[in-house]
Amino acid sequence: MQVACTYQEFVIPISRERAFKGMAVDVHNLVVKAAPHIMKSVKTIHGDGGPGTIRECTYTKESGCSAIVGTLRVDILDAKNFVYRHTITDGDAYRMMYSVIVEMRYEALGHDKCICKMSTEHHPKEGITYKEEDIEKGNRTMMALYKAMQDYLVANPNAYV
Repeated sequence: MQVACTYQEFVIPISRERAFKGMAVDVHNLVVKAAPHIMKSVKTIHGDGGPGTIRECTYTKESGCSAIVGTLRVDILDAKNFVYRHTITDGDAYRMMYSVIVEMRYEALGHDKCICKMSTEHHPKEGITYKEEDIEKGNRTMMALYKAMQDYLVANPNAYV
């Protein structure tokens, strides 16, 4: 089983604190507000939002995602070090994969700007080999979600202060 890993960095024109509050702590609410064309709903199945929390994510048909429903588990939500990590499992697309693990680290770049360092691990099921274009498609969808949340936070400067 070969794990495919990707790494991306992007600058967010808001403070690290606001980015983390919106895009990690309250991501389950913000993503639906900011990207209703991609994410239809996020429902907490178990937990209080911290590590161990389980959420069911429902994507729109227009999103281009091969999975309409997926399960997300919060692994790390570290407000002191601004680290958020979750594991995505289940859903239609997960016939071929065991999980996708996404970790985001937010680092300050001054008072009103930060950088998000995102690493993604795709863990295929035994005997499955990923095509690079499949991984790129998933990463594009994920980046579209984060871009929409970033745009929402920029357009709403009083949100998550």
